[in-house]
Amino acid sequence: MSNRLGLHPNISILFWIFYNMVALARVARLEKQYNAAENLLQDLFGRISLESSAGEEALFRLEYGCLLLETNKPKQAAEELTLAARLYEQDGRILELNICRLWLIVALFQSGQSDIAALYAQEFVTAYQSMKETASLHAAAGQIRNWFEQIPLPAELSVTLSPLFARSALSIAKIPALRRKLRQVSRSAFISQPRLKIHGFGPAQVFLNGKKVSLSEWQTRETRDLFFFFLQSPPQTKEDVAIAFWPDISPARMKMRFKTNMYRLRHAIGQETILFKDDLYRFNTEIDYEYDVENFEKLLEQSKTAVKEEEKNIRPRSSHCAGQRNVFI
Repeated sequence: MSNRLGLHPNISILFWIFYNMVALARVARLEKQYNAAENLLQDLFGRISLESSAGEEALFRLEYGCLLLETNKPKQAAEELTLAARLYEQDGRILELNICRLWLIVALFQSGQSDIAALYAQEFVTAYQSMKETASLHAAAGQIRNWFEQIPLPAELSVTLSPLFARSALSIAKIPALRRKLRQVSRSAFISQPRLKIHGFGPAQVFLNGKKVSLSEWQTRETRDLFFFFLQSPPQTKEDVAIAFWPDISPARMKMRFKTNMYRLRHAIGQETILFKDDLYRFNTEIDYEYDVENFEKLLEQSKTAVKEEEKNIRPRSSHCAGQRNVFI
């Protein structure tokens, strides 16, 4: 491979080691495993040399700056990100430069350098308005959104940046559904495991981040049953749930029972799992989950569709062949 690329073998190996270690550090940071990310980057720091390209050093400093910001070291983060931005600009990497600017704006504001941050914000807005490919910016914007919302930017800059964060929110909202589709299409491709994995076939089980939710975490079987009820039902009112679970108790006891079970359910598997809107409760299908019964039903429907399509293709040929035989007879 090295020879095909026209690279010295050692250069090729070092190149891949460098980028893989940065990628591993980024994954660790995104998973909030900050010590692991720090160790990877500290190990990588010794590999940064005079022979490293401006792009490689910039990538290292960008990731290290992001980590410093997330571990409440904004002043050090601003220093690393300023260097990264300068290197990206020298290297002509416009997309990466503007990703770096987003993080740098936050770091500067967090470290009390609001005037310099405002200048970088203006530079970012000017560049963003002329960019055609912005998907990577949406990912970065999603990571810093909570910080950015606290920054007192001038009104005209806030108005210009609002579409960026709106698109970022839409992109992030689509990720769980996209992951589910990819898992269904390919079992060989590496796709992160769902946050919530639900087994309806056999013993009813729920796994949260790979760990089985035990009965002690549900606290009662009734709480677990309530979860599966929401999972398999259309949106329900509190009264609908009461009829299914507690038809013979008083309204006051029903209200308390419902409230207690909902608290236990959300405590066990997350506040966002069951949504409440317009007096209706429903399972949140937008989270990253996988349900074996749902997968089976989709596969069954796909197989039925495939059979129908095959039958459509076979019938015309059969009648055509019958006509041919009649001619020769």
